[in-house]
Amino acid sequence: MLHGWSGNRLGPHRMFVHLARQLAEDGWPCARIDFAGRGDSDGPTAGAGIPYMVQDTLDTVHHLEANGWTATVLLGICSGCKVALGAASRLPGTRGLILWSPERMGFLAETSSASRRTRNILHTYLRKALRPSTWIKLFSGRVHMKSVSRALWSPEQASKDERSRESKWLQDIPRTFSGPALLIFGSQDPDTPFASTAYPAWLKQAGIPFHMHTVLGANHSFYGLDWEQEVRQITHTWLNTHGKP
Repeated sequence: MLHGWSGNRLGPHRMFVHLARQLAEDGWPCARIDFAGRGDSDGPTAGAGIPYMVQDTLDTVHHLEANGWTATVLLGICSGCKVALGAASRLPGTRGLILWSPERMGFLAETSSASRRTRNILHTYLRKALRPSTWIKLFSGRVHMKSVSRALWSPEQASKDERSRESKWLQDIPRTFSGPALLIFGSQDPDTPFASTAYPAWLKQAGIPFHMHTVLGANHSFYGLDWEQEVRQITHTWLNTHGKP
């Protein structure tokens, strides 16, 4: 299970933990990793970009395979989906891909994505500003203003070189991965209208079978118990159908 840029192995609201326990009860071994500089992993966060996250994933899979691990399925959320796709382009034995809220990448990205992402982040913070709990956290010092400022004025965005690297991953995947894939989106995620069109079109062109599911009302990280349970159940059912040897 591969977390996003600013996450850790727990996943948003411990979503990875809940799914891993659910799958373990059904006989699925699961590995949740902290990428370098996140969670309990050491190393500088600032220098640990997507390529390093991909390498962390490759190292983890190779280690597990050396100890008897088989039938690897890669699951990512947000930018963790980039990591899953990058790793799959270099892991011919990958049995499946599960992409939760995959974001734009490579030639699937729009040139306007950076400004749109900033608008989306600003809209999120404006909504939070209307909640009394937000002001309580602010005056009690529990709001990290530096992180808020960085999210608004320096949002994560890929350079031209990064887009080229990501495009190569997408081009290479059909040579190493034949499917299947599972895509899950939240209907209220601002990225969904674009991503839920771009990814299926690419998968069809690549000849990779896939299933797509949209959680009605859900946001990017599926906050809300019902949304999370729906994502976990769809994922669990899909794995039992497509993921096992």
